[in-house]
Amino acid sequence: MILSLIGSIGLVSLLFIFNVFLHYYELEQRNCHNDACKSFTNKIIDSIDYTVNPCDDFYQFVCGNWIRNIELPPEVDSIEPMIMVKINLKRQLRNVLVNAWDIDNNHINRKIIKSNSWAVKWAIKLYHLCMTTTVPKNAKFLQKKFYQKWSKLGLPRVLNWPIVLKKDKTIINENFAIDWIEIYANFYHEFGFGPIIEFDVGPIGWDKDSIIFDFSRFLSESLRYEDENIDYFYNRPYELMKMIKQFDPSINISDKVLHVAMMEVVWMEKSIARQINNEFGENVKIQLDRLYLRTKPANMTNFLNKMYKFSQQLEHVNVNNMSNYQWNDKDYVGIQQKLPAYHSIFDNIAKNPKHILYNFLWIKALEYTMEELLPKSADQCFYLMYDDKFELQFALARIWIDYWLKSGSKLKTVEMVNYLKQATIEIIKSNEWLDEQTKNLVIDKIRAIVDEVAFPEWILVDEELDAFYGMFDLLHHQIPDNYFDAYVLLKQIIIANIFHRTKGRTNWKFNLISPISVNAAYQSLKNTIHIAAAILNAPVFDPELPFYINYGMLGFIIGHEITHSLDETGFSYNKVGLKTNWWTNESMEKFENLTKCFVRLYDDHNEEWKELFDGYRTLGENIADNGGIRIAYHAYRLRLKQLKHIGRTVNLLPWLSTNFTIDQIFFISFARLFCKQETNEHAYELAEYDSHSPHKYRVNVVLGNFEQFSQSFHCSKNSTMNFNQRCIIW
Repeated sequence: MILSLIGSIGLVSLLFIFNVFLHYYELEQRNCHNDACKSFTNKIIDSIDYTVNPCDDFYQFVCGNWIRNIELPPEVDSIEPMIMVKINLKRQLRNVLVNAWDIDNNHINRKIIKSNSWAVKWAIKLYHLCMTTTVPKNAKFLQKKFYQKWSKLGLPRVLNWPIVLKKDKTIINENFAIDWIEIYANFYHEFGFGPIIEFDVGPIGWDKDSIIFDFSRFLSESLRYEDENIDYFYNRPYELMKMIKQFDPSINISDKVLHVAMMEVVWMEKSIARQINNEFGENVKIQLDRLYLRTKPANMTNFLNKMYKFSQQLEHVNVNNMSNYQWNDKDYVGIQQKLPAYHSIFDNIAKNPKHILYNFLWIKALEYTMEELLPKSADQCFYLMYDDKFELQFALARIWIDYWLKSGSKLKTVEMVNYLKQATIEIIKSNEWLDEQTKNLVIDKIRAIVDEVAFPEWILVDEELDAFYGMFDLLHHQIPDNYFDAYVLLKQIIIANIFHRTKGRTNWKFNLISPISVNAAYQSLKNTIHIAAAILNAPVFDPELPFYINYGMLGFIIGHEITHSLDETGFSYNKVGLKTNWWTNESMEKFENLTKCFVRLYDDHNEEWKELFDGYRTLGENIADNGGIRIAYHAYRLRLKQLKHIGRTVNLLPWLSTNFTIDQIFFISFARLFCKQETNEHAYELAEYDSHSPHKYRVNVVLGNFEQFSQSFHCSKNSTMNFNQRCIIW
């Protein structure tokens, strides 16, 4: 009997051990073992602070050890996952650019670069020239290059530069009748930039793109000339004098006379900068003649037509692809500052003696030559090209995408967007405060959102990428072999392309955000969400990770941007981007009451920054954060349901999945987006001025306001992370 009992116990024990073994074997079979999963698991293990109860402070629970262990690089004042994405991107792009040129054979390295696009070739060669063009051994080479350009501006050739002699002042002030705007157009074409006013192409309405005038080059100057920065104003003439003597030691002008001339230039520079600082505003659609109504010498219609004529004459541009359309006074353009700023600057130029204006232009051309067109260090060359304003951003994006973007990244993100939009629509359908009429219109708007995911497909086609930049037929023209000429010529080609794209009436859809800009955005005027390829990168996204992790990170970011279409400003625009009253009064009133609830919610839960924080200032981002997590969670559950429906198992993470449910890992993934180490000064500044809440509250308030989080972590009713009073809009 005893032996029989012992035998039975032994059999049960063996069955138990077998079942345990089978359970862990099945878990092991479901575990994800690729490098992405192993890396993510290790980072989570190293990040979590197990001394903290997740229901008391989830941010500290997820990020505590990460914050303690991460070292803040000396050159930055904060570090977080989105900044790490940018650091990774810069490292990757720099690596491929450095190796993209075969130095031994002096051509593109075909082991690295597969594209035959001229735009790609131009970007790579320009980077190579920037780093390898030798600095001239004597100043005469640079002087020759500079004066070759300067001599084509149409100014009297007898003048000595800078203009300080009485006879030269008489020539330019009394006997030179050409309007300054014509000389300015010549300057813009020859040097490839405008020292006072510049133009680009962009939207001036929800359905039209045109020339956009701006003073972007002067925005930094406006900060330098603030009232308290007296030292800059005092030192600036001496810096210019030093530059002049470095450029041409043979200029025989006394320091006293030269200082007077430079002071005149600095006064003009300061007066322009101050006008821009005082009058900066948003894009405005305006007819050309209104820009120069009071100052005829600043005829901007003539300026554009002259620039257009230059572009048609440029040998590197296929004229057959350019329209012969002429600009007229009633054509619309866009301006990025308020109109009085333009009038004030044109008035300022008109009232100054001409010799001051042309000395100003001479100095600006000289500064540009010395700062922009000379060879640079490796760091300077890279950051010149990585800058958002660098003209060949889409060519750089093509280089990065071809070499670094993981296969399947765009496809998986497109799938995520579809699930997220479906989740948003289901959430709106279950909404109890919207009336049926408004609810249906809101659903229509969500369905109409245009998704710009990762990159436009045309940049993967060489011919279309070249056409975007106006490089239609460069087969018979070589890229110059020195940095000075290559950089200026590129600027000229881009200017020609601006005219082709605006006056040629092409069918291009202008994608204003570069694929390698670490960004996601919603555009109300176009009802569009843009998810740049750059953020489809670790540590924010990886196509090889289980889907619930990506939904917790990138899914939240996309859900956040979708919610911006219905935040306190986005809700004013209908599905085609028109600002109009398309909600019923009843729904509008309820929405406004709910926004007040959000203001109170964040004011009440922001203990650390009580004196600085403003729930009204951060309202739009707080609404987007709360909507984003609900949309991402609902979408992840829809995806999970779909997988179970077709009989597929969910990939698990080794170790993590035995300690946390996939729901919990979803929330941990979300919180890791906001792990942040920063200086006290940086934290203080953001708390006072940023439109986002501090990172801790973007986690704790959002999740404390979300019932699914409390359920997932079994938080008691009295716990800090389980709010008694919740605010829900979407």
